[in-house]
Amino acid sequence: MDDGTRLRLSNEGQPGVNGGPPGDLYVFLKVKAHAFFERREHDLHCTIPIGIAQAALGAEIEVPTLEQPHKLRIRRARRRERNSACAAKARRS
Repeated sequence: MDDGTRLRLSNEGQPGVNGGPPGDLYVFLKVKAHAFFERREHDLHCTIPIGIAQAALGAEIEVPTLEQPHKLRIRRARRRERNSACAAKARRS
């Protein structure tokens, strides 16, 4: 649901005049910003800082979710592999 979304609830409004059927009830939504999560279209995002050691060596961190914290495994960083075609050419020279 987006900010400003209008919900129409049929026959849930005020009673009609002279015993007529009830009218429709309209509800307008206001989406409040969250202190930690950021909304991007239909997804929720958050930023969790990690240390250089955690990034280099890998770690398991706890990530908050709407229900309960979730454990997330960060893999250790790897050195970039050289392009195999360049490496093969260098060995032949």
